[in-house]
Amino acid sequence: MTEKVTFPRLKISIEEVDNGFMVESNYGGTPDVAQGKTKRYAKTLAEAQEVVGEIVDQYVRLQEEGKFVSKVRPITLREKFNAILDTMTALAGGDEAAAVSEEALVAALHGKYRSDEIMAMVGQLIRDGILYSPKPKYLRRTAPS
Repeated sequence: MTEKVTFPRLKISIEEVDNGFMVESNYGGTPDVAQGKTKRYAKTLAEAQEVVGEIVDQYVRLQEEGKFVSKVRPITLREKFNAILDTMTALAGGDEAAAVSEEALVAALHGKYRSDEIMAMVGQLIRDGILYSPKPKYLRRTAPS
């Protein structure tokens, strides 16, 4: 099975400067888009449009060849579970056996995951026997590592 590769969105701008035009792009002419930018000067608008055409042609050619390497690696379920367990340990001051409130856990992971996603993962950890609820709205590890 071939892996689906995600291509970054190509952004190109032409800006009029003192004696010509500046063409800027987020694509630097290599498969690793994050490595560089294209910034080229053209004397006329027609030349600037040619530069844009060259950039687009290179981008499309590499896209067709599939040489882009996606820098975004999907987060695995294990990483999500570990994020919850690590956050619980941090909230408990390093004590893996201490109980932590669900509210504090959701607040601590707020920027990283949605609250419904956190609670779904907590539910799975409870079903797997890794967490349990000693009292309502509190969580504790069953077997600290």
